Amino acid sequence: MIYKKTGIYDVFHLYDSTENNITVYNDTDVQFEIYYFYKINAMDYRGNEGAYSNEIDTIIAHSSGISLKKAKQFSIRYSTIQSNGVFLFKLTNGIGKIIDTRIYDLSGRIIYKNIITPGNANVIERANIKKNGIYFIEFKYNKNRYVKKIVIL
Repeated sequence: MIYKKTGIYDVFHLYDSTENNITVYNDTDVQFEIYYFYKINAMDYRGNEGAYSNEIDTIIAHSSGISLKKAKQFSIRYSTIQSNGVFLFKLTNGIGKIIDTRIYDLSGRIIYKNIITPGNANVIERANIKKNGIYFIEFKYNKNRYVKKIVIL
């Protein structure tokens, strides 16, 4: 049984139930930049619910509903340079704009935040990205937003 609430003052409500053993759950009913809290419990074959898990909270850092028009406003080239441990990327359009740049891990935590200028090479020290894995890099200016999945090896 999966219970969900939004915000710290909301009440948990039953969101989903399944008869399968799950280790990963994908909630598709979310909105951008809203905190969601979840708690999970198991049910035995008689229908008795077990104890709740610890509360899990997350913020959605990525919105796949970005319009194609907004997505075309940025183009990113990036590479991982493993020998010296830096992550190098360059925005190839949006020249002349000041861009708020953030990198989120899969739990929605911001692990890197900086203001950049497109057209210049931008370097993120590997020390800011602690582990290899999948991240989301977000570029924002005014009300425009572009999010791209990146894989760090």
